[in-house]
Amino acid sequence: MDSAPQTLYKYPSCGDLNNVVTAADEFICDSCDMVVKLSGHYCPECFEYSGENRASCTYCEGVLMRSCSLCGRANWSGRLSCSYCGQELDFFTIVSERYSPTSTAERLQDQMRQTKAIRAIDDAASSSNMEELNLAEQVRMNEVWNQEKRIQRRDRQLIAAAVALLLLFLIAIVVFSLIS
Repeated sequence: MDSAPQTLYKYPSCGDLNNVVTAADEFICDSCDMVVKLSGHYCPECFEYSGENRASCTYCEGVLMRSCSLCGRANWSGRLSCSYCGQELDFFTIVSERYSPTSTAERLQDQMRQTKAIRAIDDAASSSNMEELNLAEQVRMNEVWNQEKRIQRRDRQLIAAAVALLLLFLIAIVVFSLIS
């Protein structure tokens, strides 16, 4: 165990700093016997413990989680290898692999493929939305046309009723004048 990488860890219960194996997922305090299971809460920079699974430290904003370059899963930043696939989590290896000329070209090609796929999905969604909007507009225009027809029919009925009343009024005047 002495050959395994160690770092200082500040226990939240007693505040003591102890050397712990950074590859371990659980520590036991020498002073208070508290067992701490790591799940991305321990900050290797300021030795503080955050009670929630965060990407950065609450106290110093240090990195608490980092992604595995092989499987992409999140690991505690103090781990030397991925807890899921065993891939080495050495920062310099990750950076050199990420920015090597071949991986950069491959990454750009992947991004271009993803961009094209996203654009195709977006175009299909836009076409679908446009068809829905056109259909809704046609339905709206039909409703407006039907309402205009109803208004015109009602106006014709009102005019016919007004003409009928006017004729009745004229007939009443004529009859009244004949009688008198």
